[in-house]
Amino acid sequence: MDMQETAKRIAEAGIMPIVTAREVTDGLELVDRLVQSGTTAVEILFRTPHAPDVLREAKARHPSCLFAAGTIMDAESLDRAHDAGADCLVSPGLTQQLAEIVSQSGLPLVPGVQTASEVMFAREAGYRLLKFYPAEAANALEVLADFANIFRDTTFMATGKISSSVLANYARLPNVCAVGGSWMLKSDYAGPLVDEIRLFVRGSAAN
Repeated sequence: MDMQETAKRIAEAGIMPIVTAREVTDGLELVDRLVQSGTTAVEILFRTPHAPDVLREAKARHPSCLFAAGTIMDAESLDRAHDAGADCLVSPGLTQQLAEIVSQSGLPLVPGVQTASEVMFAREAGYRLLKFYPAEAANALEVLADFANIFRDTTFMATGKISSSVLANYARLPNVCAVGGSWMLKSDYAGPLVDEIRLFVRGSAAN
């Protein structure tokens, strides 16, 4: 899967649930529930020893779903993601070294940015789909609205403390193609994910 197809799949998904796999069984149960609720893209954070096993088995169970490996920052985590069969990578930031090893891996990367300088660096490295992180802590709605006027060929997946209550606000931004989050994984969350995806799509349609 190339970067163009990855960007298309993420935009079609609209919402990227973020899973921390503390145990294999629990991680797979979360992924199963998400897919059954309507999601078509899931990010699994490679911060735990169980992440590769969860991604590998989840991909076998749900081959039509896009599985991203998150928190990729070095060659070791990239190799684990590659061996597990990740469709793409997500990182909290971008360095020259990371850009080089990712280019050799053949896997698409959605690198994290927050400032205009970071966006410019990522664009010079060839990236046009970026992760804006952490979103809510950095006043992302206002920042991304400004970025839409400056970086007109760049789109963003916003993540970081985003909840369903602000989905429509992000969806109305013309340069936001998707949002990531974990609110739909909480034990007290009652709404089916498909409703949140529809909310995002409605916000996008209002542009």
